Amino acid sequence: MNSKKLVLVDGSWYLYRAFYAVEKQGLTNSKGFPTGAILVVTRMMEKLREQHKPDFFGVVFDPAIVWKILGKLLLRGKGSLTV
Repeated sequence: MNSKKLVLVDGSWYLYRAFYAVEKQGLTNSKGFPTGAILVVTRMMEKLREQHKPDFFGVVFDPAIVWKILGKLLLRGKGSLTV
C-alpha cells in the first residue's frame, strides 16, 4: 500500500501565536508595516514541513481571527484595510 501523508495547519492559530510572540520586537518593512508575525509563521511552517515531509500540505484560516489580527497590525502600521 502506497500511503500519502497530508499535513493540515490551523493557520489562524499559527498567525495568532506568532503575532503575540513578536509583538514587542518591532519588526517592520521599509514603510513601517509590521512583518514579524508573517516571518515567524513562515518559519514555523517551513519547520513543520521539514520535520514531517508531507506529500500534501494545506493551511486553513478562520476569517474572523485573521481580520482581528490584521486590524491590529494595520493600526500599528497606520495602514488601512479595504475589502
